Amino acid sequence: MQEIGNYEIDSNLRAHYSSYIFPKTFSCGEAFLDEYFKSKLKRALKSENVTGIGAINDKGELIAICTLTFLILDKARVQNYLEHGYQPPQVPAVKLSMLAVDVSYQRQGIGGELLMIAFDQAITVHMTIPIKGMYLDAAPKAIKFYQSLGFETLDKAGVDGTTPMFITIRTMIAAASAGVADS
Repeated sequence: MQEIGNYEIDSNLRAHYSSYIFPKTFSCGEAFLDEYFKSKLKRALKSENVTGIGAINDKGELIAICTLTFLILDKARVQNYLEHGYQPPQVPAVKLSMLAVDVSYQRQGIGGELLMIAFDQAITVHMTIPIKGMYLDAAPKAIKFYQSLGFETLDKAGVDGTTPMFITIRTMIAAASAGVADS
């Protein structure tokens, strides 16, 4: 675990989630994410459907989460962002499933820190099994945050109001080596 300020970052939340408190008062300002945190996150980590990165305060409470899984994208959705040359009809990517920071801890760089660790984990996967990038469905209020880190909008917002976004592995590698979230 990495200690930062008045919280620690656990980059392997799936292995340690049972030792943390999941506060019933957690709220990031997005009802869907709050509901996921309160009713589905533990089960997803336990079933190993996602891996997770978390921020834990000095009381042992989980105050921020980032969950990742694997995804296959149709090449047509991301073709404009891929290297030229042969690409299979479907391309592998990491999916950022959820990123949420409790409102009382927002605007302190925690979300960026979690995302940079997610980039590092995706890069590690890429070194063994090549992936093309990271995909996510951004909440309306989070689009500018993701764009500032290099994510590109793929399509217009879906019926659920989220916007599909993608960042290439090359952009993640550049961001990780430059420490973009630290600025």
